[in-house]
Amino acid sequence: PLGNLKFEDLAGAWMVNLGGGERGSVSMTSGPGRTVEEQIQNGVRQLDQRLNDGQISKNHIFKQGVAFGNITDEVREKIKRALREYYGTGVAPPVTTYVEQPPADGSMFSIELSAARGKGVQVLRIDEHMTVVEDADTLQVHIGGIAPGPGMANAYQETDDVLKKGRLALQKAEAELKRLGKIPQDYTLDYRQVLRFWFYQNDILKPDPAGGNRYQQLNNARYDYFTTSLEGKAIPFGEGMIPEASGENPVWPASTGIGMLRGT
Repeated sequence: PLGNLKFEDLAGAWMVNLGGGERGSVSMTSGPGRTVEEQIQNGVRQLDQRLNDGQISKNHIFKQGVAFGNITDEVREKIKRALREYYGTGVAPPVTTYVEQPPADGSMFSIELSAARGKGVQVLRIDEHMTVVEDADTLQVHIGGIAPGPGMANAYQETDDVLKKGRLALQKAEAELKRLGKIPQDYTLDYRQVLRFWFYQNDILKPDPAGGNRYQQLNNARYDYFTTSLEGKAIPFGEGMIPEASGENPVWPASTGIGMLRGT
């Protein structure tokens, strides 16, 4: 135990009891096999076993990160298809972010997923880019798998495009939560409530056509968007949630850039 938090190791999965509900994680790598198909099947079978051992239902899963090894586009699509089939068509898949970075052990792919369960906990999966976790006190919106469109000239444009798409995803989540009666009709869900950003960027330290390296241009675009995208003003991060936060004094969310082998 750590204070009021209680951790439980569940044979390849772990859960932490937060008092009113549990949050947990499962991670695994693809299994061995003589063919691509066998490796994918063994990987999905291992995932299912980890969930069963941890008494975690598919419906508890709210997000997953899938890291690809050095594989072809054809194999990549086979893995995506196998995961979609595993979750079925009755409900949207978890928020899914694909990362083009080979697992450290050389596996074809690896998966790390997050789950929520417990009394009063509900996981509402809207689509593969958006899931809402509801418990007794909060509605937590998870958004992922958003990539820039084709033809971007530099990392600045890529980052700006992703941030704009993220705002549209929040608007979609707002509309869905209002439709379900989870939030008042006059409530606005936007970047001011965001607590955490993760950026996955290919060739993160390589020179960028706009100058400097690609990660510097990502930072430039993020700064400009955070400080000017609300009708020329800064996004009032934390407003309404953190006492001192306002448009003049935004409390910026945590944000991390992680390099990867390929992709955007």
